[in-house]
Amino acid sequence: MRLRHGTWRRFLPALALLFGLLAGMPESASAGGRSGDFDLYILSLSWSPEYCAAHRDDQAQCAADRHFGLVVHGLWPQYATPRRDPASGRMEDWPASCPGSGGAAAPDAARAVWPSPGLYRHEWRAHGTCTGLDPADYVDLAGRLRQRVQLPAMLLPEDRDQTIRADALRTALIAANPGLTPGDLALVCHRARLAEIRLCLARDGDNRYVTCPATVSSDAPCPPSVRIRGLSE
Repeated sequence: MRLRHGTWRRFLPALALLFGLLAGMPESASAGGRSGDFDLYILSLSWSPEYCAAHRDDQAQCAADRHFGLVVHGLWPQYATPRRDPASGRMEDWPASCPGSGGAAAPDAARAVWPSPGLYRHEWRAHGTCTGLDPADYVDLAGRLRQRVQLPAMLLPEDRDQTIRADALRTALIAANPGLTPGDLALVCHRARLAEIRLCLARDGDNRYVTCPATVSSDAPCPPSVRIRGLSE
């Protein structure tokens, strides 16, 4: 689910939208678009302990035996620059909830990519329908892109909170992932705590890392020192 730039790609939308990690989808960029008509992908990885601190009743993701760190929040089609939606007349940063893209039937493989079936269903309806892919291919691409991301040691879940420098976290991510540059990723924080890591990727070919649009980087940026919530906090 995107707490999409602005008001929500910031974290899993609350249960009203059926999951979300902390922030909610921006009202200014929540509708319009045609399936398959977009410029790049954003792979959003959410820090599950931060989400679970506010959603302890979400047993699918936050039960006592579910010790997730970074999880796939969503794979989002994105415009490089805002476009005017012909129906509403508003400028939109990405397409959402595209019509005529089939049902949200969850392939079994989705269980290995998203932390809960409800989150997958939300992501398919809101974003997957705009990719031009069918559900199985959408899940497959999200899974392959997630597997490609290597995590530095500082992003392995700890029992307690830790505090790190945001620039050190960026540097560690870049060092662990060949081809990734500072402009290809954005850190999203909620009250100085890490909420998401967003990676921008080409939509075709080898899905190489590409420069993120300004709206991605400017959405809830992290302060110089970032708190990473521990599993037991």
